[in-house]
Amino acid sequence: MMFQREKPIRIFGKGIPGKKITLHFSSQDECQTEVQKDSTWIFSLPSQKYTSTQFDFTVFDETKHAFIKNILIGDVWICTGQSNMEFPLSNDLNFQGDRSIEFNPLIRIYNPTYVGKDYYVKPFSDSMKQRLTAGDYYEGGWGVADFNASARMSAIGYYFGKKIQLETGIPIGIINISVGGSPIEAWMNPETFNDNVEFKNKSTNPWITNEQLPVWIRQRAFENIGSMDQVHGFMPGYIFNTGISPMMRFPVKGILWYQGESNAQELDRVNEYAELMKMMVSDYRRGWNDERLPFYFVQLSSIDTLKYKSHFWPLFRSNQLKAHQQIKYSGLVVSTDVGDKDNVHPRDKRTVAERLALWALNDLYKKKTIVSGPIPTKAYCQKNKVVVEFDFSEELHTADKKSIRGFSLNGVDQVDASIKKNKIYIDVKSRPDLVYYSYKSYSDANLVNRQGLPAAGFIINVLK
Repeated sequence: MMFQREKPIRIFGKGIPGKKITLHFSSQDECQTEVQKDSTWIFSLPSQKYTSTQFDFTVFDETKHAFIKNILIGDVWICTGQSNMEFPLSNDLNFQGDRSIEFNPLIRIYNPTYVGKDYYVKPFSDSMKQRLTAGDYYEGGWGVADFNASARMSAIGYYFGKKIQLETGIPIGIINISVGGSPIEAWMNPETFNDNVEFKNKSTNPWITNEQLPVWIRQRAFENIGSMDQVHGFMPGYIFNTGISPMMRFPVKGILWYQGESNAQELDRVNEYAELMKMMVSDYRRGWNDERLPFYFVQLSSIDTLKYKSHFWPLFRSNQLKAHQQIKYSGLVVSTDVGDKDNVHPRDKRTVAERLALWALNDLYKKKTIVSGPIPTKAYCQKNKVVVEFDFSEELHTADKKSIRGFSLNGVDQVDASIKKNKIYIDVKSRPDLVYYSYKSYSDANLVNRQGLPAAGFIINVLK
């Protein structure tokens, strides 16, 4: 187990109302509390600095006790999203069996299973439905990052935690509660929909026929539950209520998010995504009482439309960039250059994870580095050329040393472009309205910076 350093340590659970609960924490004196009327109890202890020294605690009442051992104080990160975050290390492109995993006692893993994991196109059992109704969605516990636990862990979570731990020396805990196929609505506090005029209909029941939600997730859920009334992990607010909300009592360092495929198949869902992301992050920060809670996320990768309904992915990626530009203390990672033409689950997760780690190392651990590929700041006309300027534009060049690919003035036809003084120049006869970059579902765009980090896919207005 891992507790977040430099934040109050909270230990909580459930019991019989009125009963006394005693906590013995490491070398500290025993303390007591009483189970509340709602059956909950909680201890809040002073914050501590990180340590590689393990300790234990015991919680008990008159009849039973729980003993938790091998606890560390360090930084705790939560992995959220859908199947590309859930994607296990054992399936990663770089995985080579036991040669890929060196046991590190300073990395701890919480990787629970959930109701319906790997359960496709078939009905849930009665016991599964009962667990869903009871809100008993996740099941699992903390463990050390040995071979078996690491191989099953989110590849992105594992590689991210490993890089942060090795570069900082701080113990790292990784919590993976990602859910394959889940839409963003399932991760959001349902009350945020009720408080928003534009999105209040997202919480309308029966949710399984609610056309304000993605079609695919409703079809998939109906295959599992076969009912208009039965709850499911994909329904609005369900993962928030069963996974995120209970964890808000548990301080963390930050959140990693890789999600979007389930919200990228219909134009209405694509166009609303940036606003939903802003609402979600804002609500998470309120819940954790941390207005600067880091939120680092992955821009959708590349896949051909012949094998997947990815026609709107270029616009979706542009909206993800918009969200990043509007959400403070966020970080965006590009993954189009490591996509898979025929597979919605590209296998190179190490590259993606290490790009996420750059944001954290720079922002939080004082390891100054370039954190991102080029991100556009403005586009304007200069004589007979359109000029595009960027942040993170040091030493712009192409990844393959060939001519620049990926720019368009209409979102369809590629145009020639050149680099001068870390700006992009495109010849034009008249001022276009927009400049597009990496605007293909399966992108071969090749603009990178000194760090070799690829430019984000975007649409930008050309200033008048």
